Amino acid sequence: MKDGVFKSLIVVALVCLAGWVAYGDGQKSPPARPAWEYKSIVITRGVSAEEVGSQARHADTFSIWAEVSADGPKVLPLPVSVSARARELGDQGWELVAVAPMSSLVGTRGASYGGFTTEIVYWFKRPK
Repeated sequence: MKDGVFKSLIVVALVCLAGWVAYGDGQKSPPARPAWEYKSIVITRGVSAEEVGSQARHADTFSIWAEVSADGPKVLPLPVSVSARARELGDQGWELVAVAPMSSLVGTRGASYGGFTTEIVYWFKRPK
């Protein structure tokens, strides 16, 4: 008789425990989706498509540096150190998520300069 009561109490306790766990799972709200803000540093060459052939020695010069955020673009004073600026942004909570080289030169008479990088974009994000 005592074994029957003991087994019944165990079954009731397990059923109560299962019900409590199921109730708790139903009360959980879905995790909040984080909101992000983005910033980029855009580095542009000051060489046009027509100048690539005649000024190839200057093709490694990136002359326009800008920081772009929700507030709009801001031209950065030269000289700019990407590693120093990335450290400053990291201290402000920004995380570097991508670096994208862009090639957008098309010369006159349909000449294409594919593979000639005209811009480099460093993308940063941080939680809002």
